[in-house]
Amino acid sequence: MRFLQRIRYVLRIANYEWKLSGLSADTNLDVAERTAASKAPLLVARHLDYLSDVYNLLVKASSYFNDRPVNSLTPSALVSLALIARMANSLRSISLVARWGYGADACALAASTFEFGFELAHFARDENASKRWIETEHLTQGVADMRPLIQAYITAEAIPPDNGKVAKRQYDMYAKLCAMKHGNPAVTSFHRPADWTKFGTARLGPDISDYGQKAICFAITLAGQVSEMALSVVAKTLLTPGQRTEIEGRLQPVTRSRLALNTEARQQWTSFP
Repeated sequence: MRFLQRIRYVLRIANYEWKLSGLSADTNLDVAERTAASKAPLLVARHLDYLSDVYNLLVKASSYFNDRPVNSLTPSALVSLALIARMANSLRSISLVARWGYGADACALAASTFEFGFELAHFARDENASKRWIETEHLTQGVADMRPLIQAYITAEAIPPDNGKVAKRQYDMYAKLCAMKHGNPAVTSFHRPADWTKFGTARLGPDISDYGQKAICFAITLAGQVSEMALSVVAKTLLTPGQRTEIEGRLQPVTRSRLALNTEARQQWTSFP
C-alpha cells in the first residue's frame, strides 16, 4: 500500500496523466498484435529471418542422430540432444513472441537459451558431468552460476582471455537478459514514471516502440549467437567429419548475417548489443 501511495504522489507531483499505453479497454488484443507484426521494421524482420536459419541448423544437427537408438548414445550425446531440443524450442518461442511485439519476454526466453548453450558446450565435452546431469533427481540441483561455464568454454576453445574481458563481456550480456527477465528497474524504466508508457514498463500488449524493437533484436542476437556456439561445439565433438563439414559450412553465412545485423543495429542504437 505504501508503494502505491508513493507512486500516486510521484505522479501527482509530476502532474502526469496516468494512462496505460498500447491498449485501452475497448482494444482487441489480437488486432493489436497483428498490427504490431504488420508494422515490424525491416531490421526486426531480418533478425527474425536470421533466427529461423539458426533454428533450422539446430534441427539439422539433431537429425543426424535420428536413426540411432537412445541406449547407444554416450551421456554427452544424450544430454546434448536434449539441450539442442530445448534451444530449438526456445528459438521458436522467441520468434513467436518477438513477431507479436513482446521484446522483454523475448529477452527472458533468450536468457534461458544462453544457459542451455553454455551448458551444452560443457556437457558435450565431459562424459562424467553429463552422466551426473542425467542422474539429477532434485530440483535444487543444477548449474547455479554461469561464469564457470563461460570460462570453461573460453579455455576449451583456446580463446585469448584478454585479462578476463572476454568472459566478462559474455556474462554482462547474459546479465542484461536476466535483468529483463526479472524486471530490473535499471532496464525497465522504473526510475522515471513519466517513461513508463513509452518504454514497455507499464505497457499492456505489444510494444513496437524504439525500445521494444531494440529489446527484440537484442534477444534474437544473443539467442542466435549462443546457439551458433553450441552448434560449433556439437560439430567438433559429436559429429562425423562429413557432418561437421556440413554444419560448419552452413554456419558461416549465418554468422556473417548476424554480424551484419549487429552493424546495422549499432548504427541505430549505439549501445547495441
